[in-house]
Amino acid sequence: MTSSMLRILTAVVCVMGGVAALHQHRCRASAPWNCTGSGKTGRDSRRVHDWLLDASPLGFVARAGIGSPRFEHNVFVDWTWIGHIVTTPRCFGQWNARLCFHAHQVVWDPRTSVSWANLSDTYGPRTWLPNHFFMQHAMHVEYASDEVQIGPASGRAVLQLTDLDFDASQFGFAYPFTGVFGMSPVFAGNDADYQSPFYQQWKQGVWQRGLAGFVYCHDEWSKHAVCKGHDGIQTLGGIRGDLVGRGKIWWYHVKVYPDVNQLDFVYKPAVLNYWAIELDGLRIGAETQRLEPTSERSGKGAIFDHASYGRGVALTVNAYARLVALTGGRRVQLANPPNNGAQDFYAVECARLDTFPSLAYRFLGHAREWIVTPQMYVAKTANGTCVLNVRTLASGDQFIGNFGETFAKEKYIVLDFEKNRLGIADVLWPLS
Repeated sequence: MTSSMLRILTAVVCVMGGVAALHQHRCRASAPWNCTGSGKTGRDSRRVHDWLLDASPLGFVARAGIGSPRFEHNVFVDWTWIGHIVTTPRCFGQWNARLCFHAHQVVWDPRTSVSWANLSDTYGPRTWLPNHFFMQHAMHVEYASDEVQIGPASGRAVLQLTDLDFDASQFGFAYPFTGVFGMSPVFAGNDADYQSPFYQQWKQGVWQRGLAGFVYCHDEWSKHAVCKGHDGIQTLGGIRGDLVGRGKIWWYHVKVYPDVNQLDFVYKPAVLNYWAIELDGLRIGAETQRLEPTSERSGKGAIFDHASYGRGVALTVNAYARLVALTGGRRVQLANPPNNGAQDFYAVECARLDTFPSLAYRFLGHAREWIVTPQMYVAKTANGTCVLNVRTLASGDQFIGNFGETFAKEKYIVLDFEKNRLGIADVLWPLS
């Protein structure tokens, strides 16, 4: 997610009319999965689908459908959110999008869907303030359910619909998506109002497996040879075995890092459902870097997030200083920095790129190190300046960091909802 995100994802579900109201009456809020829908649960109908992703300044965007009749729209695919937010035309408690949205913002009106069910009597409303969607504007959500379709697969999912209580048109633009498709891991005790829509559909039998693979097509060759002209593939219901180098995936168990809510994704109330694993070692070239936990309760958290918070390589403050020294970096002011971190940025000589050290990360559970080369962690600005694309959190040798697009280059990432573990593999590109 992103600090520039201020995301518009709105609206509420209290009013319903006509046929939709009749359907809602038949749909028992206490058993939302019993509502009639197009989700298929037979073993032979379980799906695996390559969801094509397009990069945007906020993160990866894909196409999805919702409701009956189906409403096609863009969704932001977010590894760090706990549900499915949908923007509707509800503003200040009224069904009037003009009160709070840019004129070109695409929204979905749930009252047009005959399969929409109001779940406000089942799940209480929630409000987050602050949050990373609207920052210091409160994000208030109420709950409903409806059919959500990804590719050929469709199944009912609980939705988070927010009632915007500020004027988002003040930002001066329309957001490139109508909803947020959350893909956070699901922990024991999380009800459907706190679950990824993919997880909900997998539990219904819509998807073949509770696995979601990801490959980042970060250059023009891979973009066209593998991603069909798009920037990434989020496979739902399985993985792309043909893209896994040597057929080997290294698995790491996910754990909770409480400090993430103070140092990284700041929400009130806190959100702690992340694909987070323990960083156990860090090298810059041959030099091992000192690592300390952010606190006794929280360890050294590596949070996997392929949106704007995942841009830039994660380093400690001291390791960043060492990398600057080794590469001869000089501090620069950038109008458009390569990541949204608060740290300083440093320009380096483009001609010396091949002489810079690689970064090596080792995660708890395996001795395998994962390499980020200088070709991956040096970004070139629009005017041709080469800049260290590093993002730091915490202080000194304390480590907490996000691992997204920069780390994912030349790797295949797997989110395992079945066992709450994260997989990393070398990517195997097809022969050109």
